[in-house]
This record gives sequence, structure tokens and C-alpha cells, in this order.
Amino acid sequence: MLKWLAIGGWGTFAVEWLVMLLVLTSLVGQGGRVKAEAAPQREAKATPPTSAQSATPTPRTTTPAAPVVAPSATSAKANVLGMTLSRGHTVVLVDAVEQSRPWMNQAKAKLIAGLSQPGLPGATFSIAVINNNSGRSLTNERLTYGPAVAGKLRSALNPLQIKGTKGLGTGLDTAGKLGADQIIFITSRNQRWGAYVTFLEGKLSLNGKRIRLDVVQVNDKASTDLQKYITGANNGQYRVVTPGSI
Repeated sequence: MLKWLAIGGWGTFAVEWLVMLLVLTSLVGQGGRVKAEAAPQREAKATPPTSAQSATPTPRTTTPAAPVVAPSATSAKANVLGMTLSRGHTVVLVDAVEQSRPWMNQAKAKLIAGLSQPGLPGATFSIAVINNNSGRSLTNERLTYGPAVAGKLRSALNPLQIKGTKGLGTGLDTAGKLGADQIIFITSRNQRWGAYVTFLEGKLSLNGKRIRLDVVQVNDKASTDLQKYITGANNGQYRVVTPGSI
């Protein structure tokens, strides 16, 4: 009997300790939760947005490019098949003979275009031709370079027909009588010029006045004798233009 009482006493004591342990465990757990709830929460750091999350960027303001301005039509200067003109009065002497037939129509158009460009202040010009074995003027007045003269040039040059083979002397005389300070002779003649140097000298001196002769040689090659005289003693311009380039 005592044995069973002893066993029962230890059993009761064990149960009481177990209950006490459970109570203590419960209190400790509640205290931890209270501390955790009472502790201040750290503010989460802001994460920079990714490119997909970024707001739409503000459009950049750009300065518009300057418009491209085409060169002015008046930037070209008056010329005779590319040859420059003097400040005084220029007589354009066109060799409108049979030898010039292959290039004459193109030359007419180029002359109209070139002489219709602005020239030097006060400069003037006339047009004369060697045609039908003689020389004559196509313009009865001194003309001023520029767009306003295009109509008169078309009226003078377009009806011109090729005819004859001679007339150099009367052509130069006509240019002198028109008061030329400069004669620009457009020709395809390219042979035997050496024998004509003295002849040319006589035609280029008029009433004590010396006239400068410039030559546009419409050929595939230069005339050596003529070029030597024009650029030498005459102190003029000599330019070779191939017929196909006019």
C-alpha cells in the first residue's frame, strides 16, 4: 500500500512540473511576439526604376537646320563662250561662214545665255558677223549686259544663216567702226595665220587707237601661230573650245 502511495505521489509531482513548464513556455513566446510587434519597422529603401519602369523622358528641343539656299542665278558673270570681258566696249565678231556650220547653232544659244548675265558697271557690247564674204553689224546700238537684253540677242542671232568663206578684213573693219576697245573673234580658221600677223596689226590700229584682239578658237587643237601672236605682242586672250563642248 505504501508502495502505491509513493508511486502516486511522484506521478502527481511530475504532472505538476509538466504543467508549470508549459505555462512558462507560453509566457516566453508571448513576450517575444510583443517585443517584435513593438519594435519600429525599417523603411524599405527605394529601388531605382528599371528602364521599363522609367517615366517617359522629356523630349529634347533641337534647333532646326538652316535651309539649303540655291545659288542665285545672278551669281554668273557675262562672258563669251567662257571668255571674260573688258570694262569698255566689246565687239563680239562671229565668223558665220561655212567652216562654222557644225557648231553655229550651239554657239548662238551660248552667246545669248552668256551675254544675258550681269556685266561690269558701264561695260557695253555689240555683235558683228563675217557672213556672205563680208562683215556687218547685227546690233545698231551699244547693248548693256544683263537679262533685259536677251530678247534683242535672240532677234539678232537666231535668223543668222551660214554663208560664204571670206570677209575677215571687212569683219575687223566693222568691229573697229563700232568703237571696240576689245574684239572677241569666234572662229574655226586655224591655218596660215603666220602670214596674217601684219594684216591683223593694221586692222587693230584705228585712228591712233589700239584695239585688243581676243580669240575663241573652235577647233580640236590650237593654231600655234595665231596663239603666239594673240598672247604675245597683242597681249590678249586665246581660248580653244572643241566643237562638241559648245
